[in-house]
Parts: sequence; structure tokens; C-alpha cells
Amino acid sequence: MGSCSKVWPKLDEVEGHCGVLEWNGVPFRLQLGYVCESHNEPAEEIRINDQRFNQEFLGLCDLRFCALLLRLADIMDFDNSRSPRVYMIFRFR
Repeated sequence: MGSCSKVWPKLDEVEGHCGVLEWNGVPFRLQLGYVCESHNEPAEEIRINDQRFNQEFLGLCDLRFCALLLRLADIMDFDNSRSPRVYMIFRFR
């Protein structure tokens, strides 16, 4: 989603088109927003901020793990459009 400042307006936009974001009938907009916001914060925040990252959301979902997976997916999408030139010179793959 880009900058974390865009998370909340984007979620408003999505809900404007699709309605309330729900999982098993429980709204999860706030939790999704926190996971997205965390992408631009120090990794330590994910570890220490237990109030935002419920490890048993609805008894089914570890939000801290979701935040970490988001970071990992971003790292795995590392290519020449998102990396320093030196990365491509040495052709790390």
C-alpha cells in the first residue's frame, strides 16, 4: 500500500466499495490497518507492541505473524526496480 499514512484512507475507500471488512462476521479493519502500518516501522515494534498484534485474533489468526509475513513477502519481491544498483551489478539472486 505504500506509505503507512495511506493505509487508513485506502481502507476507507475499500470499505466504501465493498462494505465492512469482516472475517466470520467480525470486523477486522483496525487489525488490518495495524498490520499494514507496521510495514514501515522498526521490526522491534512488532515484537513488543502486544496490544496491536493479537496473537489469537478470533482464536484463529496470529496478527504478529501476519505482519512478519508481509515483511518477508516484500523482501522476496526484491528486484532491480526496488534495489540499489550495486545489487544488480553483482547479480545477487
